[in-house]
Amino acid sequence: MSIKEPGATELDAIRKAGLRPEVVGCFFNDNKLLFLFDDRYKVWGLPQGGIDNGEMPSAALNREMEEELGKDFVNKCDTCIVLGRCTLMGEDHIFFPASTKVEKVLKTDDGTEVPMKGKEYLFYAVQTQSQSLDIKKTEFERHSWLTHEKALQLADDMPQKGKQKITREAISLLKENKFI
Repeated sequence: MSIKEPGATELDAIRKAGLRPEVVGCFFNDNKLLFLFDDRYKVWGLPQGGIDNGEMPSAALNREMEEELGKDFVNKCDTCIVLGRCTLMGEDHIFFPASTKVEKVLKTDDGTEVPMKGKEYLFYAVQTQSQSLDIKKTEFERHSWLTHEKALQLADDMPQKGKQKITREAISLLKENKFI
Protein backbone atom coordinates (compact mmCIF):
# COMPACT_ATOMS: atom_id res chain seq x y z
CA MET A 1 0.00 0.00 0.00
CA SER A 2 1.37 3.36 -1.01
CA ILE A 3 0.72 6.53 0.97
CA LYS A 4 0.99 10.13 -0.17
CA GLU A 5 4.44 11.65 0.03
CA PRO A 6 4.61 14.74 2.25
CA GLY A 7 5.12 18.03 0.44
CA ALA A 8 7.21 21.04 1.42
CA THR A 9 4.59 22.39 3.87
CA GLU A 10 4.27 19.04 5.68
CA LEU A 11 8.04 18.61 5.86
CA ASP A 12 8.44 22.08 7.32
CA ALA A 13 5.77 21.28 9.94
CA ILE A 14 7.73 18.14 10.86
CA ARG A 15 10.87 20.25 11.35
CA LYS A 16 8.95 22.84 13.40
CA ALA A 17 7.92 19.98 15.70
CA GLY A 18 11.62 19.28 16.28
CA LEU A 19 11.81 16.15 14.13
CA ARG A 20 14.37 15.66 11.39
CA PRO A 21 12.72 14.11 8.31
CA GLU A 22 14.58 11.03 7.03
CA VAL A 23 14.18 8.57 4.17
CA VAL A 24 14.77 4.84 4.66
CA GLY A 25 15.56 2.67 1.64
CA CYS A 26 14.02 -0.79 2.03
CA PHE A 27 15.72 -2.73 -0.77
CA PHE A 28 14.30 -6.15 -1.54
CA ASN A 29 14.90 -8.96 -4.00
CA ASP A 30 13.69 -12.57 -4.14
CA ASN A 31 11.76 -12.22 -0.85
CA LYS A 32 14.84 -10.92 0.99
CA LEU A 33 15.73 -7.54 2.50
CA LEU A 34 19.12 -5.81 2.21
CA PHE A 35 20.79 -5.21 5.57
CA LEU A 36 24.09 -3.35 5.91
CA PHE A 37 26.70 -3.31 8.67
CA ASP A 38 28.00 0.06 9.83
CA ASP A 39 31.38 -0.42 11.48
CA ARG A 40 31.27 3.03 13.14
CA TYR A 41 28.27 2.08 15.24
CA LYS A 42 28.76 -1.71 15.17
CA VAL A 43 25.18 -2.28 14.03
CA TRP A 44 23.24 -3.83 11.16
CA GLY A 45 20.50 -1.72 9.62
CA LEU A 46 18.88 -0.15 6.60
CA PRO A 47 20.32 2.68 4.50
CA GLN A 48 18.84 6.04 5.42
CA GLY A 49 19.49 9.75 5.42
CA GLY A 50 18.09 13.19 6.02
CA ILE A 51 15.84 15.23 3.77
CA ASP A 52 17.37 18.65 3.20
CA ASN A 53 15.34 21.85 3.35
CA GLY A 54 13.70 22.49 -0.01
CA GLU A 55 14.19 18.87 -1.07
CA MET A 56 11.37 16.45 -1.80
CA PRO A 57 11.55 13.02 -0.12
CA SER A 58 11.87 11.09 -3.41
CA ALA A 59 14.84 13.27 -4.43
CA ALA A 60 16.40 12.73 -0.99
CA LEU A 61 15.92 8.98 -1.39
CA ASN A 62 17.80 8.97 -4.69
CA ARG A 63 20.59 11.25 -3.38
CA GLU A 64 21.06 9.42 -0.07
CA MET A 65 20.99 5.94 -1.59
CA GLU A 66 23.53 6.93 -4.26
CA GLU A 67 25.75 8.35 -1.50
CA GLU A 68 25.41 5.30 0.76
CA LEU A 69 25.16 2.43 -1.75
CA GLY A 70 26.79 3.82 -4.87
CA LYS A 71 25.33 4.98 -8.15
CA ASP A 72 25.98 1.61 -9.86
CA PHE A 73 23.76 -0.25 -7.39
CA VAL A 74 21.01 2.38 -7.46
CA ASN A 75 20.98 2.25 -11.27
CA LYS A 76 20.35 -1.52 -11.04
CA CYS A 77 17.24 -0.98 -8.93
CA ASP A 78 13.66 -0.49 -10.00
CA THR A 79 13.60 2.74 -12.00
CA CYS A 80 11.29 4.21 -9.36
CA ILE A 81 14.30 5.38 -7.35
CA VAL A 82 15.69 7.39 -10.28
CA LEU A 83 12.30 8.65 -11.40
CA GLY A 84 11.18 9.49 -7.86
CA ARG A 85 8.20 7.13 -7.86
CA CYS A 86 9.08 4.49 -5.29
CA THR A 87 6.38 3.16 -3.01
CA LEU A 88 6.18 5.14 0.20
CA MET A 89 4.92 2.37 2.49
CA GLY A 90 4.60 4.28 5.72
CA GLU A 91 6.16 6.54 8.26
CA ASP A 92 7.08 6.49 11.92
CA HIS A 93 9.03 8.62 14.34
CA ILE A 94 11.19 8.42 17.40
CA PHE A 95 11.87 10.97 20.09
CA PHE A 96 15.26 10.97 21.73
CA PRO A 97 15.18 9.83 25.37
CA ALA A 98 15.15 12.70 27.86
CA SER A 99 18.39 11.33 29.32
CA THR A 100 20.12 11.74 25.95
CA LYS A 101 21.65 15.17 25.60
CA VAL A 102 21.20 16.02 21.92
CA GLU A 103 22.28 19.52 21.02
CA LYS A 104 21.54 19.35 17.31
CA VAL A 105 19.52 22.12 15.75
CA LEU A 106 17.17 21.94 12.78
CA LYS A 107 16.33 24.83 10.52
CA THR A 108 12.84 25.37 9.21
CA ASP A 109 12.39 26.56 5.64
CA ASP A 110 12.36 30.20 6.79
CA GLY A 111 15.68 29.69 8.65
CA THR A 112 14.29 29.50 12.19
CA GLU A 113 16.39 27.25 14.41
CA VAL A 114 14.55 24.50 16.29
CA PRO A 115 16.10 22.06 18.78
CA MET A 116 16.07 18.53 17.37
CA LYS A 117 13.90 16.25 19.54
CA GLY A 118 13.84 13.19 17.30
CA LYS A 119 13.40 11.94 13.76
CA GLU A 120 10.50 11.29 11.37
CA TYR A 121 11.16 8.32 9.05
CA LEU A 122 9.62 7.71 5.62
CA PHE A 123 9.92 4.08 4.48
CA TYR A 124 10.36 3.45 0.74
CA ALA A 125 10.18 0.02 -0.91
CA VAL A 126 12.74 -0.43 -3.69
CA GLN A 127 12.98 -3.61 -5.77
CA THR A 128 16.47 -4.48 -7.01
CA GLN A 129 17.28 -6.33 -10.23
CA SER A 130 19.81 -8.51 -8.40
CA GLN A 131 21.40 -9.08 -5.01
CA SER A 132 24.79 -8.01 -6.36
CA LEU A 133 26.28 -5.12 -4.38
CA ASP A 134 29.91 -4.00 -4.55
CA ILE A 135 30.43 -3.23 -0.86
CA LYS A 136 33.61 -1.24 -1.67
CA LYS A 137 31.43 1.36 -3.39
CA THR A 138 29.24 1.83 -0.31
CA GLU A 139 29.59 3.53 3.07
CA PHE A 140 29.33 0.12 4.78
CA GLU A 141 31.63 -2.77 5.61
CA ARG A 142 29.32 -5.76 5.02
CA HIS A 143 25.91 -6.59 3.66
CA SER A 144 23.48 -9.47 3.72
CA TRP A 145 20.17 -10.29 2.06
CA LEU A 146 17.89 -11.56 4.82
CA THR A 147 14.59 -13.35 5.09
CA HIS A 148 11.83 -11.71 7.12
CA GLU A 149 12.65 -13.88 10.15
CA LYS A 150 16.42 -13.24 10.03
CA ALA A 151 15.88 -9.50 9.58
CA LEU A 152 13.65 -9.42 12.69
CA GLN A 153 16.32 -11.31 14.65
CA LEU A 154 18.98 -8.75 13.73
CA ALA A 155 16.60 -5.90 14.53
CA ASP A 156 15.94 -7.39 17.96
CA ASP A 157 19.70 -7.40 18.64
CA MET A 158 20.04 -3.66 18.02
CA PRO A 159 21.22 -1.89 21.18
CA GLN A 160 19.50 1.40 20.30
CA LYS A 161 15.78 1.03 21.04
CA GLY A 162 14.79 3.82 18.63
CA LYS A 163 16.70 2.27 15.73
CA GLN A 164 15.25 -1.12 16.68
CA LYS A 165 11.69 0.28 16.59
CA ILE A 166 12.20 1.92 13.20
CA THR A 167 13.86 -1.14 11.66
CA ARG A 168 11.10 -3.46 12.92
CA GLU A 169 8.50 -1.10 11.43
CA ALA A 170 10.23 -1.15 8.03
CA ILE A 171 10.40 -4.97 8.08
CA SER A 172 6.72 -5.20 9.06
CA LEU A 173 5.67 -2.86 6.26
CA LEU A 174 7.62 -4.90 3.71
CA LYS A 175 5.94 -8.08 4.96
CA GLU A 176 2.44 -6.52 5.01
CA ASN A 177 2.94 -5.33 1.42
CA LYS A 178 4.18 -8.80 0.39
CA PHE A 179 7.58 -7.53 -0.74
CA ILE A 180 9.35 -10.06 1.52
